Amino acid sequence: MQYWNFKNNLLTFIFSFPVLASFAQENSPYSRYGVGNIKQTENISNRGMGGVAVADDNPLQANPINPATYTGIRMTSLQIGLEGSRFTIRNNNGTHRTGSSTLSYINIGFPVAKNAGISFGLLPQTRSAYNMQKYNSLPGIDDNALSTYFGGGGLQKVYIGGAYKYQQLSIGLNTGYNFGSIQNSTTTEFTDSLDINSSNFSARTVMGGFSGS
Repeated sequence: MQYWNFKNNLLTFIFSFPVLASFAQENSPYSRYGVGNIKQTENISNRGMGGVAVADDNPLQANPINPATYTGIRMTSLQIGLEGSRFTIRNNNGTHRTGSSTLSYINIGFPVAKNAGISFGLLPQTRSAYNMQKYNSLPGIDDNALSTYFGGGGLQKVYIGGAYKYQQLSIGLNTGYNFGSIQNSTTTEFTDSLDINSSNFSARTVMGGFSGS
């Protein structure tokens, strides 16, 4: 974690910072459903406390889970989090190990007055990444049809929020935009002697919308 005590060119840095892609091949079968696997959005210090974040009023870092805490920020802070995961997938045919390294969050927080603070950043919300194969028996068509399921994508959130403290009461608000897409594909190849063409089904779901908290 690194703290900055200056604000010049801060916005330029954040919006030019690239969104990091996965460094390793990930294969998470359950992320095929819905919008994918839900990602943690808490800072690393909050994750170390089991995800407790609402009451964390830290003067050295922004806590986007509770925007009212921005009034406690005493210096400009930049936080960039990366996370890694490793999975072991087992079935009747064997064991497969996979993993990935991805961006976890980027956020900036700084005081704008004695009793006011602002924060903004990027919070990945979900992630989908899978690649699976399965042999199916289709009576009267093929006893050994190979189906391949492939997909990926996820949801991101950019947010900005502010807070003001009056006497002992802090009031804060975050507003953000959620965006992203999910790609799902299924291909079936037939191996019998009827020379049936392969089938390919592909769907892409695009999502976007504003949110507040």
